[in-house]
Amino acid sequence: MKINEPKIKNVEEKNFKDAYKDNNYNSSIFSSNSEESITIEDTTLDTVIFKGIDFSNIKFIDVDLLDCEFINCDLSNKVFDNKFIQRVSFKNCKLSGCTFIKTNIKDVTIESSILKYCNFSDAKINNVYIKDSNMSESYFLESDIKKFYLDNDNLEKTEFYKVDLKDVDLSSCNINGILFDIHSVNGIVIDRFQSHEIAKLLGVKFKE
Repeated sequence: MKINEPKIKNVEEKNFKDAYKDNNYNSSIFSSNSEESITIEDTTLDTVIFKGIDFSNIKFIDVDLLDCEFINCDLSNKVFDNKFIQRVSFKNCKLSGCTFIKTNIKDVTIESSILKYCNFSDAKINNVYIKDSNMSESYFLESDIKKFYLDNDNLEKTEFYKVDLKDVDLSSCNINGILFDIHSVNGIVIDRFQSHEIAKLLGVKFKE
């Protein structure tokens, strides 16, 4: 597994007020919240570090992410549909309710984060590593998945439909209540303790 990390260098500390006024957020570090509601739109956030930022009063409209780091941030309910996210890392972030419908997600690392109720329908997911994160009740419909690495994640009640998960290793994850169709379950990697959960999905009954 080799995830290409964000390429970040020559960044300077900025505040949202000045960045918004200049319409330039790139090559920057943001470590203090915006005091006013702002909208970031029709742009690519390129080479940016966000530390401890609450995005609840920051609206994204048509924003791509390239070479960005999010550390201890709250991005709950943000919409990244039909966008491009490449070489981005999220550490200890809240992403609950975010939508990534038809989003191109490549070389992304997510660690110790909350992704409950996220929607990845029709997303292209390539070379993505998610570790120690809560992905429960998220949704993958017809997602194009390649090189998808999961490590000690909570997948309880997460749904996969019409997704190729061949060789995706779920053996370290909580899969209680997980939902697959027959196509998606084919070829997944599990341990023997998880086999009962998968068998129930296939209608298999165990004799006592």
